Amino acid sequence: MESNEDVLSSGPSPWITLFTAPTRFFEARKGKLGWLLVTIIVAVITAMVSTLDLPYVERSPGYIAVLKKLTSAQITQANSIARVYTPISSFIGVFVALFLLGFLLWIVIKLVGGKLRYMQVIRILANANVIALIGTVLALLATMVTGTLMPSFLSVGMFIHTPGPLQTIGNAIGVFPLWMLYVEICGISVVGEMTKQKAAIPVIITWVLMMFVGVA
Repeated sequence: MESNEDVLSSGPSPWITLFTAPTRFFEARKGKLGWLLVTIIVAVITAMVSTLDLPYVERSPGYIAVLKKLTSAQITQANSIARVYTPISSFIGVFVALFLLGFLLWIVIKLVGGKLRYMQVIRILANANVIALIGTVLALLATMVTGTLMPSFLSVGMFIHTPGPLQTIGNAIGVFPLWMLYVEICGISVVGEMTKQKAAIPVIITWVLMMFVGVA
């Protein structure tokens, strides 16, 4: 009879199962789930995407409205600073967001009786971020095709063209954000040894809290 390890290793690559069967992905890597390399890759690609997005940001109505309040010299300086610091801040922002969101999720997990350690939560989120990255890359491609800045892809936010609280909420309700939540639930369920129903509670609470933070 095959052991669970034999069954897991005989199937598709664990990285494929992150997309096709997240529960299996986390079961296969439960004791050796990495986070640093995948986060570096996500951060590098995010920095590249933000750089390619920048010309479209500079032509967006919100950005233009801000520039109208500045002098010509200030506009030139602001654009120069943006071109230098946008990729840097995007790269660093991936790590900052990972650790802050991870801390919040870890606290909520503790409140509902979960036993996960902080770094276990970080490892789960780091791998789930790959799903969000796909959505970010597709949003860039959609922006390049349409010539109009598109902050999200396949989300309610695509149909809300005025920046503001509604668009922020809309961006969080879409294929890739919800897919990422599902991956998080699978990871917490496997690593934390709890049911998916119980794992979903802290994930959804954290998701709602982050929407409120984005709107505030």
